[in-house]
Amino acid sequence: MQELSLNVDFSKEISHSCVKINKKRSCYKNKWERGVELDERLPHLSPFLAGIITGFVMGEGSFYLKIGKSKTCKSGYQLTPGFKINLKKQDCKILEDFRFIMNCGRVNYHRNSVTYCVEKMEDIFEVIIPFFDKYPLRNIKEQDFQYFKIISYKILKGEGKTLEGIKKILTIRDVMNNGGGVNRKSVAQIIKRRKFDEHKL
Repeated sequence: MQELSLNVDFSKEISHSCVKINKKRSCYKNKWERGVELDERLPHLSPFLAGIITGFVMGEGSFYLKIGKSKTCKSGYQLTPGFKINLKKQDCKILEDFRFIMNCGRVNYHRNSVTYCVEKMEDIFEVIIPFFDKYPLRNIKEQDFQYFKIISYKILKGEGKTLEGIKKILTIRDVMNNGGGVNRKSVAQIIKRRKFDEHKL
């Protein structure tokens, strides 16, 4: 597993968050870039129940990054950090309970499976990250979570709005989840194409 230093000064890169790719696009700022403070919304759980949830996520959960086209970012693309748990369809009650406890996210039903996923920025920063900071994972997914946090906060600060920022974020993503599956596109492939059909990377 590659090591990644967290002691990096991104202030210079963040200051160039809007590149001149499409002059007609305005530079959209999320509410946190405009100065709104994060407000943690941790569920009120006993340590026992929190431990059960953490253990379950260690086995079945994952953190990921999704990329898609955007009309509000000057780069033309939008990065979305996400958290999900995928189970067989007959286990849907578990994920419905999970959604109720966390009070965020949605449960998506597929033909043979069901997925609980969280992609809203508010929910990632105010629920998911604070929860796993307070109740840390104890296996390899703890390292994935730390990379996920770096990616999420870089996106929060606007770094995912430039092609250079996207390259850096995707480089971090490449060491998550054991390098990803066979369908994951490399940074070189994505940047070369400059054409992102919305998909999970």
